[in-house]
Amino acid sequence: LKGDGPQLKLELRLTGSGKLFFWACLEVAVAKDDQGASVYRYVLSEISSRKQMEEGLQKAHSLLEHRVVERTRELTITNQALTEEITERAEIEKTLRINRDLHALLSTCTVALLDAEDRKTIVESLCRSAVECGYFKLAWVGFPDSPRQMFILSAAGPAMGYLEGITITPDRKKLPGQMPAVI
Repeated sequence: LKGDGPQLKLELRLTGSGKLFFWACLEVAVAKDDQGASVYRYVLSEISSRKQMEEGLQKAHSLLEHRVVERTRELTITNQALTEEITERAEIEKTLRINRDLHALLSTCTVALLDAEDRKTIVESLCRSAVECGYFKLAWVGFPDSPRQMFILSAAGPAMGYLEGITITPDRKKLPGQMPAVI
């Protein structure tokens, strides 16, 4: 046979007696003989084993795809829960750090009150300690100089310029927002 002509390949499900069936592959090829006449070649092969393996692989593939989708969904839910827990823990840790630092400030202030020899030394230490704890940009202590004016005894912090040129009054009749806070 010379040359390869057109080919046809079919997979067929053939039914035998009763409900039994089997798979077959029919291959048809056209070639030329030595005189140039067309010759047909037919090959019929039994492929039931291969088809069963293919079906088994397809079922396994579908099952794995389903498991991947389900597991991905579960992992997404778990990741979301972990992210929320991490965020919550970070907030709790931040609150604990602030509480620890403010407790340290309170302890420092207590020591300053016990160790100081005069009022000015006490308030300077209190203001400096409040700013050093890291949560205040300005700490100041003042006393009424007159019914309408406060005298700033001590101040500390990078925002001390705020106190320059303002009038701080102990007058409680002023509405909030019209003066700096006085505690």
